[in-house]
Amino acid sequence: MTPHELQAKIEYLINKGNCYFALQDKTGSVLLKNCIRDVFPIKNGKNHEQARENLAKYVNNYPGYYWVNYRRTNTDPWENFPVDTRTEEEQINQPQPIENPATMIIDDRTEKHLMQIAELKAENARLNEVNNGLKRQITSLEEEIEAMAADAEETQQATMADQTVSMVGQVAQILPAVLDKWFSLQEQKNALLAEQLRRNAQPQPAPTPQPAPKQRPYYQQEFSNEEAGY
Repeated sequence: MTPHELQAKIEYLINKGNCYFALQDKTGSVLLKNCIRDVFPIKNGKNHEQARENLAKYVNNYPGYYWVNYRRTNTDPWENFPVDTRTEEEQINQPQPIENPATMIIDDRTEKHLMQIAELKAENARLNEVNNGLKRQITSLEEEIEAMAADAEETQQATMADQTVSMVGQVAQILPAVLDKWFSLQEQKNALLAEQLRRNAQPQPAPTPQPAPKQRPYYQQEFSNEEAGY
């Protein structure tokens, strides 16, 4: 495409209502960093007059492989066509050094969204790391609590053991006296039992015979009866 043909096409696109143009010389989305500043809608402003005046001149003064991007409004998707002003030898050796931006069109707002997403991902990664650190601290604290509980249990057991030993010692001190008292009571009980057995074993004395009553003489009996009124 000759510079004259390119200028005619720019005029045609402008007459069709296209007010936004971007001359791109780098692979990527249609952004200022990938385009020629002299032919780019700064701050989403209409730049069709700049394109009419500068676009064809620029590609003629600076031979290269370009993509001419255009659209009616700043919210429409970009349309484009390539322009190659290099020598024939360069065109043969490298037919298309810049990829078609239509396959990777991203407007400024989308790029901002992607940047925000990247920032959110970075913040999410940082928060995950903080969260993992807190989890490690919680795990460490739980292990310390378990160790303290085990130590407390061992201390309690040791204290109980000391109390048991002390109690056993106290019992051991009074045990002989208790045993002596018990044996003394057993001896007294055995002595009483032996005395009872001894008494039960002694023979009982025979009963003393009582003398028979004397019989009165018969006459005395009769006299007595008469005296008695018989």
